[in-house]
Amino acid sequence: MNLAEVKCIVSGGAQGLGRHVALRLCQAGAQVAIGDVNPQGLADTLELIEMLHPAAGRNAPGDGATVIGVDFDRFEPPSAA
Repeated sequence: MNLAEVKCIVSGGAQGLGRHVALRLCQAGAQVAIGDVNPQGLADTLELIEMLHPAAGRNAPGDGATVIGVDFDRFEPPSAA
């Protein structure tokens, strides 16, 4: 599968199924933003991506993976103006 033109967002990417999905998407060439509340797990996921898929690189321009710290328990929707 070639996902070179695809941009994806993976939530829960610090471990388990989310990490697996992020790794597979990068393997297929997608540009992936990985979100999670666990900063160490995000760093570990990014390290795995860089180790397994060196072309994905840390925040590589136009392709690769980017990590985003996200805590949906603290998310507040925008207020109506």
